[in-house]
Amino acid sequence: MKDYFKKLRNKLPVAQSNKSSTWETLARGTTNLAGQLHHALIIYTAIDYINALEGQNKSTRMELDRKRDQMQQMQVQLKELSARVSDSFPPLPNSISQYNGDRSNGVDSDASRTLPPAMNGGVTQGVTDGENGQ
Repeated sequence: MKDYFKKLRNKLPVAQSNKSSTWETLARGTTNLAGQLHHALIIYTAIDYINALEGQNKSTRMELDRKRDQMQQMQVQLKELSARVSDSFPPLPNSISQYNGDRSNGVDSDASRTLPPAMNGGVTQGVTDGENGQ
């Protein structure tokens, strides 16, 4: 038994005095072991936490890749749909701008839409001056 206590004393951190009782050696051994177990538990907990974070990171990356693929598919579908829609309708005529009141060419669009009066032999028909009756 003495040999075992001697081995235990040699494994433990150096005490203030080289000579210690069996009880003191056991108490120091227990304290040292408890400290080592506490450190081991902290390390195990940290490793477990790191593994959990790695799992979350992996699932997040997979989700991100899935969303990227989904977005690319939607972009392809949008291009296809845009091509179908543009092929389904004829192009707008150039004169459409006059209906929108386009005055960019300096011509009043209202003036371009007025018609000349109807004439029959130089006489305007159906139009009276109001006072003269002409």
